[in-house]
Amino acid sequence: LIGFGLAFLGLIIGAHPKTPLGRGQGVVVGMLGCFLLGLAWIVTYYFVAQSDTKIPVMDQLNQLNLVVGVAFMAVGFTFATKWE
Repeated sequence: LIGFGLAFLGLIIGAHPKTPLGRGQGVVVGMLGCFLLGLAWIVTYYFVAQSDTKIPVMDQLNQLNLVVGVAFMAVGFTFATKWE
C-alpha cells in the first residue's frame, strides 16, 4: 500500500504543469485515485464488518458497500479510457 502511495505521489510530482488534462497528470491521478479509493472502501468494509466498530455510512449500506467500491473502480476505468 505504501508503494502505491509513492507511485501516486511520483506521478503527481513528475507531470509537467502545462500538460492538458487528457494527457497526463489529471487523468492518471484520477484513475489511480479512484482505483485506490474503491479498493480501500471494500477492504475497510470487510474489516469493519467483522469487528464491533461501526462507521455510520458503511453500517447502513451493508452489502451495498461492495457496489460503492466497484463503482469507484468503474470510474477509474472511465478515466483510463481518456489516458493518452
